[in-house]
Amino acid sequence: MQGAALLTNKPNTIRKVYGMDDFNDPYYQFIKMIEQHQDNPFFPRIYRHSIYKNKEFRLSGIHSYFMTGVVLMEKLQPLYGGRIDNDTIVAMFENLGLKIDTPDDLYSMFEDRKTIQKVIEKTTNDTFADALRMLLSSGRRSYDLHSGNWMIRLTSVGPQIVILDPVYGSDINSIPDEQVRRMSFELVA
Repeated sequence: MQGAALLTNKPNTIRKVYGMDDFNDPYYQFIKMIEQHQDNPFFPRIYRHSIYKNKEFRLSGIHSYFMTGVVLMEKLQPLYGGRIDNDTIVAMFENLGLKIDTPDDLYSMFEDRKTIQKVIEKTTNDTFADALRMLLSSGRRSYDLHSGNWMIRLTSVGPQIVILDPVYGSDINSIPDEQVRRMSFELVA
């Protein structure tokens, strides 16, 4: 994703700000798709999604986008390096009928249409298979599903795996923190 995740004053809610040149932008298309499938637990909960056509979004020196998207979504926990230990993560994927040993296994399992199709055939969870089929319906040839783009929703019945950002974009690490903080977008409850 070509953007940034920012904290809000609302509990368990973050604001993702991203740049786009047109409505064919891969991240915009992903958000529109998951807005239509909020019943699928493998996608993040979206509370609000707005596009600002006259708000340019700049990635310091790399690229400037003509429009800015703002998404209010649930705050999730990182898959690795967060509150969940490695054994629990391995068990969650085993519950889906998949075997992983390291975070690197995720990228190789989900890097393109062919590998995702193999996972769809192998998984024992129909809802997860549906989420992956929706990703494939975008027509993309490759995906950005490394371990940093998988998150965890903490629930009363245990942790839930969530696909956060499966599409390629620019490198957000190049945006200075102060520039991201200066971006002002109205938050509507």
